[in-house]
Amino acid sequence: MRLAGFGDEAAPGLADQIGAVAELGWNRLELRTIGGTPVARLDERAFRGAAERLGAAGTDVAAVASKIGDWSRPVTGDFALDLDELEILARRCAVLGTRLVRVMSYPSGGLDDAEWGRRARERLRELARRAEDHGLVLAHENCTGWAGDRADRMLELVTGIGGTTSSATRCPKASSTSSMPGSC
Repeated sequence: MRLAGFGDEAAPGLADQIGAVAELGWNRLELRTIGGTPVARLDERAFRGAAERLGAAGTDVAAVASKIGDWSRPVTGDFALDLDELEILARRCAVLGTRLVRVMSYPSGGLDDAEWGRRARERLRELARRAEDHGLVLAHENCTGWAGDRADRMLELVTGIGGTTSSATRCPKASSTSSMPGSC
């Protein structure tokens, strides 16, 4: 079993994030933010420096978190933001040596359940297609969004977006990502 933790839940700065997982005897972390800045929003120099520090410390990146579909981006918002972020993260995941990009399934933006679900699935279907083109896997976090808190919707999401990329789900109350249902 390989364990990883959310680095920024231990500390905002990368050195302390690396130190926290090392203290646990681990050498992997999930990158969400560095110094409070999401990975996709780091400027190129800051990102390259972070990648070098991770490599020098021997710390692998299990997954990269995104803002895609999270509480700040309702399904009624500008989809171009998500598409642009995925493109940036595709390049950065290649540098970091990870295939997993964590996403959520969009707050409703005031839409009724049917329209909310239709739009969330449509967006995630397109994102999954693009992720697959880059050799990435979208890992859905069950925190917020259309499929965030209902098992029936989660099942509909992972079976209804198509593609050949394996689905990954976030295990509740665990610091691991699993591609096997029920393996939490």
